[in-house]
Amino acid sequence: MADRILVALDGSTRSEDALRYACETFPDASITTLFVRDPFGHYSEEQAFPDRVSDWIAQLDERADEIFAEAAAIADAGGKTVETKRRTGKPPREIVAEAIEGEYDTVVVGNHGKHGVVDVLLGNVAKTVVDRSPVTVIVVKTDQQ
Repeated sequence: MADRILVALDGSTRSEDALRYACETFPDASITTLFVRDPFGHYSEEQAFPDRVSDWIAQLDERADEIFAEAAAIADAGGKTVETKRRTGKPPREIVAEAIEGEYDTVVVGNHGKHGVVDVLLGNVAKTVVDRSPVTVIVVKTDQQ
């Protein structure tokens, strides 16, 4: 039985489903949610890259706060509390690094994140985490588009 679970969150419904799965499947485990500040993955036509690094970090931290608030609500609905962590870098690398450094038993991720075509062209985060992680990885697959 897993005692320490790491759930990667990116604000997508699929990552929220991964958290719900972790809460339901591992009711006695300690769950930590992780948001990775991706320097290239969070900017698009709706959000321009900021002029200063401090502005960029502040924007991503605001987004992380929103994601963690939703995660706390999801966990609370399942009768759990979750810890939160933030890292900066490429999500697959940082998720695996946190899994190792935090001595987690299991990593739970959604089957696709928010990046759409980027996932297809550059490789899916979930697949890369599965390939590189030394601990068990559960990919929560949902039918959502």
